[in-house]
Amino acid sequence: MDKLGNKNFLKSETAKIQWDRVIEVTMCIFYMAAWCFLLVWYWKGAKLEPERFTTFVLRVALPVMTVGMSFFYGISHTFGIYRWMMVLFFSIMYLLMQYFTFDLDRMLTFSRVILPEWKIMILPACCSVLGMLSGAIIRWILDHKHKKERDEAYGL
Repeated sequence: MDKLGNKNFLKSETAKIQWDRVIEVTMCIFYMAAWCFLLVWYWKGAKLEPERFTTFVLRVALPVMTVGMSFFYGISHTFGIYRWMMVLFFSIMYLLMQYFTFDLDRMLTFSRVILPEWKIMILPACCSVLGMLSGAIIRWILDHKHKKERDEAYGL
């Protein structure tokens, strides 16, 4: 029972948190599937047109997916402070896309090892932080709006 005498409050909050977790896991699976599709697309023929691949994937598709997913994780309540770990996840995935496409292609062509360039992680980190902050701000506004409405409804 909550402070206001609502017995179903805890059940509804628990169901909402469980549903949010299902959605978050589904979105993460969607991101990984899209990432794998883009990687396979490069090796199946896009490597013949690296300018188009770079423009579409590394400059548009991955940053847009990163901002969108980060916004969703920012607005979500389920992972708490640990949702900020997604910034590192998206940065690493962007780095790996670059490494498993262009760098691996060069390594196979010239038979030498190329280490990843860590500065590549700056763009996706900025995109992810932008999405996370936007989502957190929207969540904060909605929480305060709902709290105010709830307080007015119960005369507090």
